[in-house]
Amino acid sequence: MSHVYAARGARQTAVLAAIVGLHFAVYLAVATGLFPPIRVNPPEPLPVTVLPKPPKPNPTVVAPQMGPLEVYAPDLYPEPDIPIPVISFDDKHTVSDPEGSAGETAGSGPVVDYVPPALRTRPANLATAINTCYPAASRRMNEEGTVVVLVTIGAAGSATNWSVAQSSGFARLDAAIACVLRKLDFVAGRRDGQAVSAEARLPIVFRLS
Repeated sequence: MSHVYAARGARQTAVLAAIVGLHFAVYLAVATGLFPPIRVNPPEPLPVTVLPKPPKPNPTVVAPQMGPLEVYAPDLYPEPDIPIPVISFDDKHTVSDPEGSAGETAGSGPVVDYVPPALRTRPANLATAINTCYPAASRRMNEEGTVVVLVTIGAAGSATNWSVAQSSGFARLDAAIACVLRKLDFVAGRRDGQAVSAEARLPIVFRLS
């Protein structure tokens, strides 16, 4: 057995010596210039294309244009037939009977005493009624105006009928007149001392404070 191990060790030693000798031979060949070193050329740089800068836009100066000036003219409303507020009956006047009598010529009828209807509601209460009935949408839209109403005041002193004689220019304000009239008190007109139904013009002013 000792001969077998000795032979195996001799072979391993011979192989190791051959590998070392081969490496040494290659080193001597490179050192003496037998094999020139391999040179690798660097890659050529790619061409770079420079794009031209875009031209700067020239700003156009636009002068502001003024529109036509509107001339404000306040609305003119006719004088109301109802004094605001007038409760006294001292302002009496006489008028001819418009119906006249049978067989009498025009203008020669009997003379009668007539007192026109009046607004009983005080100015502060009138302002409260208008403020209460002011439409919320009209407040948001800043709608203001004056509505001239033709009111029929019955003998009991209440508004029995009404119509818009002159609009405020806003449908919501015109429609709010019904709410305002329901909160007002009137003094009925008098004819020969008797309460009668009569018509009168009443301006209702809607104004935001």
